[in-house]
Amino acid sequence: MTDEVERAYEHVREAFERYGLLLLVDKMFPSVATIMAGEPIRGSWWGHPVGGQIFATASKLAAVPDTLTCKLLSGKVTYVHRRLWPSVLSVACSREPWQLSGLSELATELLHRADTTAGQLQLAHRSEASAARELEKRLLVFAHELRRARQGH
Repeated sequence: MTDEVERAYEHVREAFERYGLLLLVDKMFPSVATIMAGEPIRGSWWGHPVGGQIFATASKLAAVPDTLTCKLLSGKVTYVHRRLWPSVLSVACSREPWQLSGLSELATELLHRADTTAGQLQLAHRSEASAARELEKRLLVFAHELRRARQGH
């Protein structure tokens, strides 16, 4: 990282420590993209002149051991500081009506599978991805995407 990018990362870390939560991108709430760009970004942050730096900074923040990355606020990527983890876990384990009512049949099935296994599921079909996102947005599961290299490439 260049000195300029490193300074921007330090501003992001300071905001993360202060607020305890940062979104990847948002126009109203503190976010990595807004801090890096110096203003809210309209449209895709990938197309912004500092889009690559936003990605590098967000990746670096996500790798910090004190950071939990989940879809918390408005279903958006949110970085949560360790001091708030007990609160997030409390909500995630509560199984409140807002989390469970109206779940699709496939999401309900995936949640049951997660509850009756060691807690780790590997999705076998693309059709399960939207159900998994549904569970993730309601804080019922933590999702992590693994990409495998295609054979022969």
